[in-house]
Amino acid sequence: MPLDTVTTTFFISNLHCPSCVAGIEAALKALHPPPRSISHSILTHQIVARHSSELPVQAIREALDLAGFEIHSVFEEGEAQQDDRPKPTGIRHFGTEWESSLERAVARW
Repeated sequence: MPLDTVTTTFFISNLHCPSCVAGIEAALKALHPPPRSISHSILTHQIVARHSSELPVQAIREALDLAGFEIHSVFEEGEAQQDDRPKPTGIRHFGTEWESSLERAVARW
């Protein structure tokens, strides 16, 4: 992977089905530059975007929001080139009781 690749995981509370995934992929592929790869898990309500550092996480967040998706939290990490282990650069919590609210969101489904 190129040196400037960032891996960002978005936990999305209203990610339910393949149609949701298609909507997310369309919204993210419209960004410039688009993410290099997008993976998803409906079971864990997460989207993982591997993208250039030139594409700000905030731009991805706004695209998801405009597409109607509720972002619960975001985890961002840089990709290491010398060793293959990712190095965390930060966790962003969008709420005060992150762990319990994630459990409540998942329990609804």
